[in-house]
Amino acid sequence: MTGVRDDNMGGGDDASEPPRPICTELLAAQEVWDTRDRLQRELDAAVAVGETTAAELDRVAGMHEIESDDVHDLESVTPTRVWASLRGARDERLQQERAERDDAERRLRAAEYEDGRARADAERLRQAIADLGDVDSRRADALDAMEQWIDRVGAVGLDSLRRVALERHALDDELGEVRQAIAAVETAESRLAEAAVWLGKAGDWATYDTFFGGGMIGDAIKYDRIDSAKASIAAAEDSLRTLSSELSDIGMTSIGGVDVGGLTSTFDVWFDNFFSDGAVRGRIRDAAERVQVARHSVAQAAAELGRRRDHMTQRSTELGEQRRIMLLDRAAGR
Repeated sequence: MTGVRDDNMGGGDDASEPPRPICTELLAAQEVWDTRDRLQRELDAAVAVGETTAAELDRVAGMHEIESDDVHDLESVTPTRVWASLRGARDERLQQERAERDDAERRLRAAEYEDGRARADAERLRQAIADLGDVDSRRADALDAMEQWIDRVGAVGLDSLRRVALERHALDDELGEVRQAIAAVETAESRLAEAAVWLGKAGDWATYDTFFGGGMIGDAIKYDRIDSAKASIAAAEDSLRTLSSELSDIGMTSIGGVDVGGLTSTFDVWFDNFFSDGAVRGRIRDAAERVQVARHSVAQAAAELGRRRDHMTQRSTELGEQRRIMLLDRAAGR
């Protein structure tokens, strides 16, 4: 249950009925919320219309510019005018172009009017929404006040409200854990992607060194890339350990076989004990394949976490709606 204070609640005519001020405020807060919801839908529609009128205005303005340029070309001393004069059709052509320009200008003015009206409608609706104030907080406070009264006096509906509250609280806790795991997934994905990039660069230089003879400079660049790959793999392993811990907290003990404990040490052995350029290329390729396996497993975990988050979010919304309806029914005397 909530811990919101219910100052200035007043008294009801019957101890079994909620105080009138609480009922009045809750019903009014819901009405204002409904008004905001309607205005928001109208605003969304107005914004969509505005996007259409803006696109049409750009198109018509472009056509008007083209028609104006055509008239200017015929009115000026240009090759176009010379050619038209030679054909004996300049005056007729100029009259036609001016008519097309004037028509384009009329369409431009109409498009400007429609675009301006759409913008004005959207701004009017934004202002109307702003004038309603903090609608969400007002309704939340009113719902909390009603719930607190029911809890305090043990009124009808208390058990149902408590069941909803307990489930919502448990969902919120679990949803917080899932969001932490999602954040860990995003970090792991980023670091594994970086490791893949550095392994690719190291592999390119290893291939160059093998087939074209890189020499001292080539070796220096190659091992610099390998060092960067090792560092990025170490960072990726840290993020995978964190992810493994987060997944364990929510009952996901496996993410498809990622070897969280042995990546860096294995790669250290590979990269610190090279015997030939061919071995270097092979080990880099093997490391890149292992990183790709890890990325695939992390992607699977991300998909599962996303499904869990969406399911819990939907369920939390459903419970919130159940609570709202129960409290509004009580305020309305139903």
